[in-house]
Amino acid sequence: MKLPKQTAGKLAMDNMKSIDAWGKTELKATPYYALLLLLADMFDTIAKGDNCYAVIGATSNRTAYSLTVNISHDKASIYAASFDEIAAGAADWL
Repeated sequence: MKLPKQTAGKLAMDNMKSIDAWGKTELKATPYYALLLLLADMFDTIAKGDNCYAVIGATSNRTAYSLTVNISHDKASIYAASFDEIAAGAADWL
Protein backbone atom coordinates (compact mmCIF):
# COMPACT_ATOMS: atom_id res chain seq x y z
CA MET A 1 0.00 0.00 0.00
CA LYS A 2 1.36 3.39 -0.95
CA LEU A 3 0.72 5.99 1.71
CA PRO A 4 -0.36 9.43 0.52
CA LYS A 5 1.42 12.59 1.63
CA GLN A 6 -0.06 14.20 4.70
CA THR A 7 -1.81 17.47 4.05
CA ALA A 8 -2.75 20.23 6.44
CA GLY A 9 -6.02 22.06 6.47
CA LYS A 10 -9.14 22.78 8.44
CA LEU A 11 -10.87 19.64 9.68
CA ALA A 12 -14.49 19.15 8.64
CA MET A 13 -16.87 19.22 11.59
CA ASP A 14 -19.95 17.75 9.91
CA ASN A 15 -18.86 14.20 9.19
CA MET A 16 -21.80 12.55 10.99
CA LYS A 17 -24.21 14.72 9.00
CA SER A 18 -22.56 13.55 5.80
CA ILE A 19 -22.80 9.86 6.74
CA ASP A 20 -26.36 10.37 7.99
CA ALA A 21 -27.29 11.59 4.50
CA TRP A 22 -26.09 8.21 3.19
CA GLY A 23 -28.50 6.64 5.67
CA LYS A 24 -31.34 7.56 3.35
CA THR A 25 -30.02 4.89 0.95
CA GLU A 26 -29.78 1.12 1.22
CA LEU A 27 -26.56 1.59 3.22
CA LYS A 28 -28.63 2.11 6.37
CA ALA A 29 -29.81 -1.51 6.21
CA THR A 30 -26.23 -2.82 6.45
CA PRO A 31 -24.16 -3.35 9.61
CA TYR A 32 -21.52 -1.02 8.16
CA TYR A 33 -23.70 2.07 8.57
CA ALA A 34 -23.19 2.08 12.36
CA LEU A 35 -19.44 1.67 11.98
CA LEU A 36 -19.29 4.60 9.56
CA LEU A 37 -21.37 6.72 11.96
CA LEU A 38 -19.02 5.83 14.81
CA LEU A 39 -15.96 6.85 12.77
CA ALA A 40 -17.68 10.06 11.61
CA ASP A 41 -18.58 10.89 15.23
CA MET A 42 -14.94 10.36 16.20
CA PHE A 43 -13.77 12.69 13.42
CA ASP A 44 -16.27 15.35 14.56
CA THR A 45 -15.04 14.96 18.15
CA ILE A 46 -11.44 15.46 17.02
CA ALA A 47 -12.38 18.48 14.90
CA LYS A 48 -13.98 20.06 17.97
CA GLY A 49 -10.68 19.74 19.83
CA ASP A 50 -11.42 16.77 22.08
CA ASN A 51 -9.01 13.88 22.56
CA CYS A 52 -10.15 10.90 20.52
CA TYR A 53 -8.53 7.93 18.78
CA ALA A 54 -9.18 4.36 17.67
CA VAL A 55 -6.97 1.31 17.50
CA ILE A 56 -7.78 -1.50 15.08
CA GLY A 57 -5.98 -4.80 15.41
CA ALA A 58 -6.24 -8.30 16.81
CA THR A 59 -5.83 -10.03 20.12
CA SER A 60 -2.33 -11.19 20.93
CA ASN A 61 -3.23 -14.83 20.28
CA ARG A 62 -4.95 -13.91 16.97
CA THR A 63 -8.31 -15.38 17.94
CA ALA A 64 -10.28 -12.15 17.42
CA TYR A 65 -10.13 -8.81 15.69
CA SER A 66 -10.38 -5.78 17.92
CA LEU A 67 -11.60 -2.21 17.71
CA THR A 68 -10.79 0.03 20.65
CA VAL A 69 -12.13 3.57 20.84
CA ASN A 70 -10.93 6.20 23.30
CA ILE A 71 -12.92 9.45 23.54
CA SER A 72 -11.85 11.91 26.24
CA HIS A 73 -10.39 9.06 28.34
CA ASP A 74 -13.54 6.89 28.03
CA LYS A 75 -12.37 3.62 26.49
CA ALA A 76 -14.35 0.75 25.00
CA SER A 77 -13.39 -2.29 22.92
CA ILE A 78 -15.11 -4.75 20.63
CA TYR A 79 -13.65 -8.19 19.99
CA ALA A 80 -15.08 -10.31 17.18
CA ALA A 81 -14.20 -12.94 14.59
CA SER A 82 -15.27 -10.92 11.55
CA PHE A 83 -15.58 -7.40 10.15
CA ASP A 84 -19.37 -7.81 10.13
CA GLU A 85 -19.37 -8.57 13.87
CA ILE A 86 -17.14 -5.57 14.62
CA ALA A 87 -19.49 -3.36 12.60
CA ALA A 88 -22.55 -4.74 14.39
CA GLY A 89 -20.87 -4.12 17.76
CA ALA A 90 -20.33 -0.47 16.83
CA ALA A 91 -24.11 -0.04 16.69
CA ASP A 92 -24.25 -0.67 20.47
CA TRP A 93 -22.04 2.38 21.05
CA LEU A 94 -24.23 4.84 19.20
